[in-house]
Amino acid sequence: MNLTTQLNQKRQHLGISQANLAEMTGLSLPTVQRFFAEEDNNVSLETTCKIAEALGFTIGIKEIAD
Repeated sequence: MNLTTQLNQKRQHLGISQANLAEMTGLSLPTVQRFFAEEDNNVSLETTCKIAEALGFTIGIKEIAD
């Protein structure tokens, strides 16, 4: 399951509409809609983090050991 699918399932579970999520994150509704469109995965890390945090997740970067 990819990140977009997980976040969308969480959004639906919480009963948050895409319009409400846009308000919560300060993103435009079209940006939120594009984020959840399976055919468009070209979104910024900043957008991804805003959506994830609004839904109760955090996104981190971890160094991979050689």
